[in-house]
Amino acid sequence: MLTGSTSKYVTKVAAADSAMLWSTKLDGLTYSSPVQSPDGTILIGTAAGRMVGLDPAAGTVRWSYQASGTIHATPVLVGNRLYFGSTDRNFYALVGAAM
Repeated sequence: MLTGSTSKYVTKVAAADSAMLWSTKLDGLTYSSPVQSPDGTILIGTAAGRMVGLDPAAGTVRWSYQASGTIHATPVLVGNRLYFGSTDRNFYALVGAAM
């Protein structure tokens, strides 16, 4: 199971016994829920305006993208496109290699 929190951490716990597998501190609060891509990358936005892709095994940052405003909503993944909005009044679409 994956969870974001207003303590700036994204945490992965084992479904069987709730043991914490890893916890990664990001640069901003996470109001959105994490989404997992087909390749396993965990996608989540932060109140610091950063969309990040985390390695599912270790929780390390694989990539990040900086928007101009905060990201509050859960991102949507359609095919190889990641969509999310920001308080900068923009709607973003990251495609393939940009992720």
